[in-house]
Amino acid sequence: MGIDILTKGWSFIPPVDARPVRGHSLCPKYGFLLGGRTIDIVTNIEALLAGTQGSTLYSPTSARGFAGQAREHSATTDFDTLGLDSLVLPLADISIVLGYQKTDATARGSVAFGTATGTTSVCDGYIPFSDGITYWDYGGTAGTNRLTVGGLTFGDDIWAFTQGARGAEIWQNGILRASNAGVNTRVQGGTQFQLGKNNSQASDLAKWKFFWIYHRQLQIPEIARITMHPFCWVAPRS
Repeated sequence: MGIDILTKGWSFIPPVDARPVRGHSLCPKYGFLLGGRTIDIVTNIEALLAGTQGSTLYSPTSARGFAGQAREHSATTDFDTLGLDSLVLPLADISIVLGYQKTDATARGSVAFGTATGTTSVCDGYIPFSDGITYWDYGGTAGTNRLTVGGLTFGDDIWAFTQGARGAEIWQNGILRASNAGVNTRVQGGTQFQLGKNNSQASDLAKWKFFWIYHRQLQIPEIARITMHPFCWVAPRS
């Protein structure tokens, strides 16, 4: 009699009551699943919600489409609050990995994630802004604190925004799209960290599949792995 010894993994977005694999090398500091409600499966803390309920989705035109519950913003006034920047964000090295799908072709002055106030405390990602440029602001909005890249195509993507010894980086689907050598830091702002809102911009029309926050700069092989298997650190199905 044969015995199945293969680890059972997730071929779809795990439910919000999924459990982390403690000690997994790619388990983030905070890991948010966004189906129906927004819950951090690492700390088992439910985040504050605003906006519309998550929708069931499948993206057959994308090699990275995941079936399951995502968080959809169907109006620019929708947003989700993940927690205070002093709780969820570090002051130095960071990696943010998210599954993000823009749902229309309109270019808006919008933000995918960001801090509600402040300049030197910012941790903002624009995917993209109304000028078609993707921005990664960390600890400021000028010089090496701001990394930009234009000319990208946007679909059902997995993004990684990192900051650390290698400098600032923007990765899209495992491809390095932009980098600089700035080793930047930020200060605590005592402000909320949000999806679809910062101090001046509102949400795009988009879906968030997952949102991972690491208090370190992921190594390049780790970025490749988490892009290919974003739920590798989530406990497999029994």
